[in-house]
Amino acid sequence: DPFYNQQYYLNNTGQTGGTANIDINAPEAWAAISTSCYAPRVAVLDVGVEPHNDLGNRYLTGFTALNPAGSGLPSSGLNHGQACAGIIGATHNNNLGIAGVAPTSLIFPVNGFIGISNVSYAADAIDAAWRPTRGNADVISNSWTYATAPSFAEITDAISQARTSGRNGLG
Repeated sequence: DPFYNQQYYLNNTGQTGGTANIDINAPEAWAAISTSCYAPRVAVLDVGVEPHNDLGNRYLTGFTALNPAGSGLPSSGLNHGQACAGIIGATHNNNLGIAGVAPTSLIFPVNGFIGISNVSYAADAIDAAWRPTRGNADVISNSWTYATAPSFAEITDAISQARTSGRNGLG
């Protein structure tokens, strides 16, 4: 993984001028827990994710708010969701890109932001991520914000529903 040495957040040796050992201890976790024993389903709720060699065959058909044919693919030309998916699930030791935190995870892309920011789309995306008939996610990755602060009641309700009903009632 040619860019692994730049992933200071996984294993900080001070390589970018930072403080050594200020990281998430990923190599220690990988050594203690087999990286091949479990494949969590991770919904990446962002501006979409597309198939990539570093995700291998662990890329699932996803969900796009207001576009049943969207399948979680990017619609905005932005690549933030792709970067997040790579950090989560990039394959290890394949001479491509980076190393993911959970390299066996199944990636369920969710595009909840199709050109405009609407809290209803985000709430629908959260619902699609956890529902067994859609993403059935074990984890929902959210790395987004709004430029202005709308009412978040719908999003709060969707998160509460995921926390209580997701993973077959385990939350």
